[in-house]
Amino acid sequence: MAYWKAPAQYKAPKTIINHPGVAECLDAEAEGAEGYKHDVFLKDGWAFKFGRNAGGRSLFCNTVAEFRDCEPYQVAE
Repeated sequence: MAYWKAPAQYKAPKTIINHPGVAECLDAEAEGAEGYKHDVFLKDGWAFKFGRNAGGRSLFCNTVAEFRDCEPYQVAE
């Protein structure tokens, strides 16, 4: 007899949520972004330096390494 197993609760990686520039990290699949695990939003005054979202404040990614490769940085005012 097979038992129903509840889906795992999304848990954002500590490395991402502990970054000083990160405002929020959500479950990308629950947000409707197929093929991605994390939906990362940066605080005001922060942006991504590299990657497909260079200059932007939001990023869909699958791994912590992808997040790091985009290099969030604080924009000089």
